[in-house]
Amino acid sequence: MAKIIIRDKKGELEAVANELIAEQKEFKILSKIKILYVWKLGDSPDWDDEGRPIAAETRKLPNRERDIYGFDVEIKVFKSSWRKRGIKSKRRLMWHELWHINLEEGENFSS
Repeated sequence: MAKIIIRDKKGELEAVANELIAEQKEFKILSKIKILYVWKLGDSPDWDDEGRPIAAETRKLPNRERDIYGFDVEIKVFKSSWRKRGIKSKRRLMWHELWHINLEEGENFSS
């Protein structure tokens, strides 16, 4: 089955992320950027170089995509893996993904 990417329209991923951003001092700066949360659908995940399943990925969107879609960063989560997790595991995964976003005070994300 092909891998399909869809937006998290129900806001499930964003809700977990927003809780962490509000709670964790090191994530406060992330409230200044726009994060696009998407699901990766499919029967099986992608695999990393060491043969481990990839549950989620985070990337800074290229300028062109930022201009078109109005988001700075994308967090993509393998939906099947997310559904099997408890709330603590979901929070751990989202914390890990938020930690990948490196911002410095004064960084300009506008185009």
